[in-house]
Amino acid sequence: MNTLRSILAFAIASAALLLVPVTMAASGDIVVTGSTQQGGRLATISLSFPASQQASALWLAWCAADGGDAIGNWDDLEYLGDVPAGDTTWTGPVGTYHAGKTYARIFRIAADASLVELESVSASGGAYVLTDFRPTGSTVVRCDFQFNDLSANVALFGARKTSGDTQFVMIHTTDQGFRHDYDGGIANSRVMAATGTRYLVEMDYTRLMVNGEPVVDLHYSGPSNFTTPCPLMVFAMNNNGSSAAPAPATMYSFQAWSDTARSTLALDLVPCEYNGEAGFWDKIGQRFLGDSGAGILGTSGAELVNHGAEVFSRSATLPLPEPSALVITVR
Repeated sequence: MNTLRSILAFAIASAALLLVPVTMAASGDIVVTGSTQQGGRLATISLSFPASQQASALWLAWCAADGGDAIGNWDDLEYLGDVPAGDTTWTGPVGTYHAGKTYARIFRIAADASLVELESVSASGGAYVLTDFRPTGSTVVRCDFQFNDLSANVALFGARKTSGDTQFVMIHTTDQGFRHDYDGGIANSRVMAATGTRYLVEMDYTRLMVNGEPVVDLHYSGPSNFTTPCPLMVFAMNNNGSSAAPAPATMYSFQAWSDTARSTLALDLVPCEYNGEAGFWDKIGQRFLGDSGAGILGTSGAELVNHGAEVFSRSATLPLPEPSALVITVR
């Protein structure tokens, strides 16, 4: 680390700084908002990004060609600085020009090893996870899961005002199986699930799909216009502010879109342990979501990623000039 930090000394210390403001639409969540130049070389850079619950570190990667999203594809790495949890901007110096390396990219990496991504997370004893996302008539949900106990009616996810009113809920009942509760309607599938069997479920305004097959298909022409009065729960449903029908289940992944075209991802929940507590890491909100109930959340399966060494956001690629250029252009 000391070796990497030592290259932050400028190559031409006596040259005047030239301010070159830049803006761009990033492919990740880091946006370059400005930069300065010294002797034709990148000297400082200003960044903005969404706040994260987790502290992070910024690294600048250099390469002769665009290395893409994987930090391992870039030739040289340069430590820029730390970002405390909650911060949304950073400005600081950049090291000397890397000969022949005319592309660069900024990577934001978890600063500690307290976040470990796992294969799955399981709920029992009334455990559930409360999000801040309120489903609308256009919401789409997709999740990969298995039920662990079906001796009672259980809600895998959802929110509603009350039964049959302003609802977006997926329930499994003991006599009718998978159920699609949407707005004012309740549609039973009569397709029964089995415990210990893994299912991929997708739900929108008109269909409930299980492993790619429609078990409910209402042939609605379009979504209803509503927003639930309370945020969505996972492993239970939010019944106007109270948890109901908790589902003993194991979740492998959970995603929710705010539009039927699936162009805006609102939730992207990854099973994890955060500071020793089981739950989900929300990749959209960059925060941990743990048990909001009185039950038990437990992790299972193999450790997939230790985020102490894992990139969780990045900027777009920055084509940089040769040192003789006078203006830095970010495309």
